[in-house]
Amino acid sequence: MQKIIDDSLELAKKLQNNISQHLSEQEKAFHSKMQKLLNNPENKVMLIELMDRSFRCLDNKARFEMIEHVLDKYKSREIFSSFEKLLLMGFFKLWENAP
Repeated sequence: MQKIIDDSLELAKKLQNNISQHLSEQEKAFHSKMQKLLNNPENKVMLIELMDRSFRCLDNKARFEMIEHVLDKYKSREIFSSFEKLLLMGFFKLWENAP
């Protein structure tokens, strides 16, 4: 029985290594982002709260304030790419100036 378990584990390692070696750049970027969620549970909580707050309220002003509160609450921005951080800054600047 132990030999079957060991053989299964060895096969799983080989398959995982083969998959890891043949990832596209897009898949590698996605895996990197997901690894940040696994390495820092606070990132996962922040992302869940952002999604929850984004869909909870129909009032855009209240929704904006909820999102802003979550981002202020969790200072870590490591899960966002540079481009996503730029989009966030633009979002806040546009919203501040909205009527």
